[in-house]
Amino acid sequence: MLKVDELSFGYEQEPVLIDLSFEVGRGEFLAVMGESGCGKSTLLKLIYGTLPFDKGSIQWKDRSIKGPAYQLVAGGSFVKYLAQDFDLMPYTSVSENVSKFLSAADPEGLASRTEELLQVMELESCRDKKVQFLSGGQQQRVALARVLALQPELLLLDEPFSHIDHFRRNQLRRNLFGYLKRVEKPRNLYTASLLGEANLVPIEVLKSYASTTRRIIVYSHELKVSHKSGMQVTVKICYYLGSHYRIFGVMDSGKGVVFDSEQPFETGKKVYLNVSLDTINKRLPI
Repeated sequence: MLKVDELSFGYEQEPVLIDLSFEVGRGEFLAVMGESGCGKSTLLKLIYGTLPFDKGSIQWKDRSIKGPAYQLVAGGSFVKYLAQDFDLMPYTSVSENVSKFLSAADPEGLASRTEELLQVMELESCRDKKVQFLSGGQQQRVALARVLALQPELLLLDEPFSHIDHFRRNQLRRNLFGYLKRVEKPRNLYTASLLGEANLVPIEVLKSYASTTRRIIVYSHELKVSHKSGMQVTVKICYYLGSHYRIFGVMDSGKGVVFDSEQPFETGKKVYLNVSLDTINKRLPI
């Protein structure tokens, strides 16, 4: 339904996106991940139609999105865009913000839909509060509810959970866990590092009997501590993360490695790390 073909864009001769192509079908979710400044927000603005692009095309069904030079108002009834600045009405209530785009011609439907969205975003307790008195996380939830109000066919969300508190963010992560499970075979270490702490480790170091020199990507939580055998690592730094410890060490080769542990280790301590055969087989190329 959404097709981006060889899209290129730059700011003042500085290229940001170069020959980007992808498609998103009906009912599909696409996550765009990358470093700050790599062009994530720019891409969403291009798809929404607020920026002109230098090369390529953006197609929604049978409609071409060409940018501000071709349409006075960006977007359309089929798409909603949540920017990082939220764009809320600060001097009106939460419920008024959520119902902003709903039709007043159907008062019962408007009230029902507004109530539904307040419940989904856990905003019932502050329905009558003015937005200017809400926390950043609460405002972000109001903004999310508002863009969902009209059930757009295409939803563009720019870091939609960045201001939400840790507890609620974890709830959302649990809801999305099924989707994240599909990311079990990252193409390279850079892609893997966007999802968590990752290492590129030779298989023969993990399993001494292995007859291959291939290296695989292993996340920090997939490395299990052993006191007898495995990949020997010398502990350098240990951080407490609340539920576990994140430990940075070095292998005998001098290469760094990151792993998680339920217990802390002193600097200089030598430990052994192992990875399950299931993880190794999952990461080996077919």
